[in-house]
This record gives sequence, C-alpha cells and structure tokens, in this order.
Amino acid sequence: MRLRPSLAFVLILPHLFTCTTIYSLISLCSQITMTDFEFNDRIDKLMVAIEDAIEECEVDIDCENAGGILTLTFDNRSQIILSRQSALKQLWVAARSGGFYLNFEAVQQHWACDGNGEELAVLLNRCMSDQAGEEIEFDLG
Repeated sequence: MRLRPSLAFVLILPHLFTCTTIYSLISLCSQITMTDFEFNDRIDKLMVAIEDAIEECEVDIDCENAGGILTLTFDNRSQIILSRQSALKQLWVAARSGGFYLNFEAVQQHWACDGNGEELAVLLNRCMSDQAGEEIEFDLG
C-alpha cells in the first residue's frame, strides 16, 4: 500500500514536533506579540527587583541604573552589565564569564537564556558568585 504524500505528512508530523519544539514555538510567539510598552515595563520592574534583591543579600555590590542599563560593580572592580535590547525584546547580560541573551518565557513568566534555557536568577547567582569570589544567592521571586 502506498501512502499519499499528504497522509504520510500527517502521520509523521507528530514525530517532527517534540514538546521542546512546540514550547520554543510558543515562546517565540509570545516574544513577537509582546508590545514595546509591555517589554519596557517588564524590564523596568526586573531591574528594580534585581537592585532590591542585591541590597537584601548583604554583599557589597554597587548598582547603577541609567538609560536602561543596570551596572553591578564588585569590590574587585569587575562588573556585570544588564542592558535592554528593545528591538529584539531581549535582555543582554555581560559578565566576566561571557555574554548572554535572554528572552521572556511567557509560559513560565521568567527570563531565560537563549542558548541553554538557564533562568536569569540562576545565571546572575552564578556570575555574581564568580565575580565576588563568594557564594551569592538571591531570588527574584
């Protein structure tokens, strides 16, 4: 028995789209539909939440928030820089360990690394601990 091409495609289709692929498509659609206002509002609230969380963790990290860029400066003068990328609707993080591009994941309601899916709080805890030379852990709640 020979399958018609359209029927063969319908039978194979479920195997082509794994849960990860479907999740990525949903995430991409949510990024595309986020308005500039929503994006900027999320980033503004996030930057304030990061500053508040750093103040509560009792580690000497200077925070400077200006022009959509949050700069975290450590005692050893190293920095982590978080910057909004409005055109791409991304948050970029530059740290000593590298550069990271984060997208807002609408399903989980958090920012996650484009390359490996690492959540922003986990990424910041790792990078800040590395640069401060001591364990830092905070929650963006």
